[in-house]
Amino acid sequence: MVAPLPAHNGEPLIPLADCFTVSVYPFVDGESYDWDNYTLEHRRAVLDLLIAVHTAPPQVRDQARPDDYAIPFRDAVTTVLTDGRGDPARGPYARPAAELLTAHAAGVRQALARYDDLVAAARADPPELVLTHGEPHPGNTMRTENGWLLIDGDTALIAPPERDLWDLDPN
Repeated sequence: MVAPLPAHNGEPLIPLADCFTVSVYPFVDGESYDWDNYTLEHRRAVLDLLIAVHTAPPQVRDQARPDDYAIPFRDAVTTVLTDGRGDPARGPYARPAAELLTAHAAGVRQALARYDDLVAAARADPPELVLTHGEPHPGNTMRTENGWLLIDGDTALIAPPERDLWDLDPN
């Protein structure tokens, strides 16, 4: 995986404000890809890369945060499911998104309940946890003269290996 260059203090991120950071990555000379589907060769290369990430030594794994299984902005979704209104302060798509969620509220509630059940099962009988990339889609890969690379590892977490495998299925 292509890692960010360390700042003067050795950290990979530099805070810019209360909620922003920046990191600088080295230039990589190679072929980049869009979010399209994998070719068979590309899929196999990414699987090999993920095996390397998943078997990273403890000193590397220990640098990543564990997955807390939280769904970002779930509270906002739950609020819309409860009151049926979108907060206009959240942007021009808040109301249309709220209408869409409300129209499909039963299915969304069912999906959230299923997710909660899966999280409870994972916590009750913890699976093997490994270092994961988080988004190993084709757009986060490059091919160089020295081989394939994973890039954009800002979503790396300690999690079940399946976190990285869902996008490799061609179906």
